[in-house]
Amino acid sequence: MNFKTCILYLVLLVTLFPSAFAQKKTLTIDDLQNRKLSPASLVNLQWRNNTTFTWTASNYLIQSSIEKVGCDTILSLIELNVSM
Repeated sequence: MNFKTCILYLVLLVTLFPSAFAQKKTLTIDDLQNRKLSPASLVNLQWRNNTTFTWTASNYLIQSSIEKVGCDTILSLIELNVSM
C-alpha cells in the first residue's frame, strides 16, 4: 500500500466514522420549552475582571476563575448582616 492510499483511507475513516455515532433525534418546538434540556444557570452572575466572576447560591457570594478549578466563598448573608 502506498502513501497516497493510506492517506485516502485515513481521510475516509476520519470523515465517515463520527457520523456513524451521531445523534439521530432532531429537536422539536416542544423540546425548546423542556426544562430538563435547559442548562444549569448561575444566579446573579457578574464578571469582576477578565478572568474572575461571582454568583450567588444559597445565601453565599461565590467567586471562581477561568484560570483555575474550584471556587471560593467570599461572603455569606449571615456575615453581611453581622457586619451591618
